[in-house]
Amino acid sequence: MDLKNKIFEIQKLISLNKKLQAKDQCEKLIKKFPDNSFINNMYGLILQSVGRLNESISYFQKAISLQSDNYAAMNNLANSYRNSYEFKKSKDLYINIIKNDPKNIKALNNYANLKRELNNYKDAKTLLLEAFKIDGSNVIILTNLVVCCQGLGETIEAKKYAL
Repeated sequence: MDLKNKIFEIQKLISLNKKLQAKDQCEKLIKKFPDNSFINNMYGLILQSVGRLNESISYFQKAISLQSDNYAAMNNLANSYRNSYEFKKSKDLYINIIKNDPKNIKALNNYANLKRELNNYKDAKTLLLEAFKIDGSNVIILTNLVVCCQGLGETIEAKKYAL
């Protein structure tokens, strides 16, 4: 089986919530292709999903060292830092991604989530409005906009974004 099909198979296992099987299969790929940024990022995501944040961080870092513009790995690393309560590291990564890729909806949304978790609803809403300009039909962005507006006491504004 070629690499592309193997990756597809692992992604399918992940979508079926068969994380341990996906982890085992991805470990085999890591051994065969240790310098593949995509595989290191994917393995980091699997580790992140089972709560092994410190290990996920090292795989995301490796993915980034192999491909410095791997914004998906940077975003995932920022999420692991956020989940580990390392908010400054998380913030710095989100800012770096958005600076280099201003239309990165995932980074905008995740940075907004960090702001909201720190009770900064105003800045979170600003970030989400940027994401909304890029994709006004994204359900996650719309839902998060509603939450932010409600957090700011903007009930009428929240209704504009409610589905």
